[in-house]
Amino acid sequence: MSIFSRFFDRIKRFNEPLKKWYWVVFDEHKITIKASPPGRDPWEQSVEWNRVIRVLFQGNGLEGSDEVIFWSDERPEGYVVPTECNGGSEIVNDLISRGYFASQKFTDAVLSPYGEYCWPEDEEST
Repeated sequence: MSIFSRFFDRIKRFNEPLKKWYWVVFDEHKITIKASPPGRDPWEQSVEWNRVIRVLFQGNGLEGSDEVIFWSDERPEGYVVPTECNGGSEIVNDLISRGYFASQKFTDAVLSPYGEYCWPEDEEST
């Protein structure tokens, strides 16, 4: 592939929607986040459900995708899942069915453009 072809391919990919290059998949044991960002190397991260110690829903208004951020007892950085990514809305539904996001406070956060909801509820943002 010539340098010009790579350049134009990179420009084209920068405009791709999140669903085309960012995925979250999960089962009863773990959550896996996969990404192939435009112009960057692909990557993958996983966290087991039983290692999750905190979950935050963060509304970002019209500026960007709402996010779900998972923290585990394995590392200080969170695992970020944009709700607009492939599988994003499905993981929010799963969090509701698992009881993480089952309160009225979560519903209020989703309905507010910049709402936040944290599980467990004794965290600061609730």
